[in-house]
Amino acid sequence: MENITTHLKTILKWSPIRLTIKDGGIFLDGWKTGQPDKQAAAFVYYPGETGRVYGAYYNGRQIFHFGVNASQIHPAIQVWTKRFLPPSAVISHTKERSAGDPRSFRRAPVLPKRPYRSDKDQLRQVAASIWDPSIVNYWNMNTAVGNILATVTVEILKCSEQYAKVPLLNNLLNPVLKPRWEDRWKLVAQYFKQIIFENYKISQQEKRYQTCIYATAVNWRSPIEMASAGI
Repeated sequence: MENITTHLKTILKWSPIRLTIKDGGIFLDGWKTGQPDKQAAAFVYYPGETGRVYGAYYNGRQIFHFGVNASQIHPAIQVWTKRFLPPSAVISHTKERSAGDPRSFRRAPVLPKRPYRSDKDQLRQVAASIWDPSIVNYWNMNTAVGNILATVTVEILKCSEQYAKVPLLNNLLNPVLKPRWEDRWKLVAQYFKQIIFENYKISQQEKRYQTCIYATAVNWRSPIEMASAGI
């Protein structure tokens, strides 16, 4: 455990996003700057519950996990590990202890079957303009994913606002300006062509503008994958 802690403290930049998952846990992840697919770590912890921590780290070759039960990997950690290696490559660093409350492993209720197929295709195209298509091909384009895409789009536009002058999209999608709008995914689907075009223009500019897409994509990959999995 000491080796894991030392490893995490010395190499990782932690995401500014602290994601509250549906079972009440807090998910956070970090990575080596410039190498998010080479060295990374993730945690799920439960505030106010001593010892309720699950985690994993990837050293470029293998994934090691630890937590309250050697036989179980937290569902959020399972989602995170899929970007690196097949499940058979995950190695446990856990000593058997009392398992946590099994309620923490409950699956979320199934969401209504929306957006419709045409909307999902449009949301997937927007996601593919931010992340690699091979990453987003298997995402479930549900409402939570679509709403995160709206937030991600606003962050990219704000980061590159000196170049990308698109106040219409920012005003429509910005959750700060419209905090009660729960279906912002509909606007992402409606304006998907404009969003994709703006992302393309930004990606063709100098490096500081390209970084707007790269940094936002890295920060939001775990939250959007959790949303896709319904966690």
